[in-house]
Amino acid sequence: INSLIKNEIELLSKMNHINIVKYYGVFIKGIKLNIVLEYCRGGSLLSLLKKIKKFDEYVIKNYISQVLDGLEYLHIHNIIHRDIKCANILLDKRTCKLTDFGGAKIIKNEINPLTSSFNGTPNWMAPEIISNSKATRYSDIWSIGCAILEMYQGEPPYYDKKDPLNVYKCIRKNEPPKIPEGMSDQLKDFVQKCLVFDPRKRYN
Repeated sequence: INSLIKNEIELLSKMNHINIVKYYGVFIKGIKLNIVLEYCRGGSLLSLLKKIKKFDEYVIKNYISQVLDGLEYLHIHNIIHRDIKCANILLDKRTCKLTDFGGAKIIKNEINPLTSSFNGTPNWMAPEIISNSKATRYSDIWSIGCAILEMYQGEPPYYDKKDPLNVYKCIRKNEPPKIPEGMSDQLKDFVQKCLVFDPRKRYN
């Protein structure tokens, strides 16, 4: 079994939270390994976002509060997701569920939280991961801020940079993602506190 798939199965089998997709088991058919997960009829937030272009702030706050509940559960159990984005948030009726734990890791301890493995998607990736430092639970908080921007503007942060290399350059220069016009002061303040370059100063 591929190490990422094995890692995902091991983590999913231990989780039990309304905002994390449920794992039911695996079976092999031919040469394919099939993972059986909870059916979320609404699909991913990304697929919904492509249809409606952007979410209202009320909807964003509702979805993100649920994602944060799931994320808190992970962090309490010393697990960091490392790839939070709309594509990895599923919707079942009105309930959001985190999925795709192939890149998730268990934090050993706070002093040496992780090996500095490079994982995530560039536009949502925390600066400390891009600079090859160690990922922590605060790396997920950066991705939460990025996911909010994605929901609000229908595009991920740094989408105007086109090439992933240009995204890396911006983050290495400590250039924060642009905050879209029209965002309320409350949501803007929350996003900015998620997108702090020093992970120790981000929201907990």
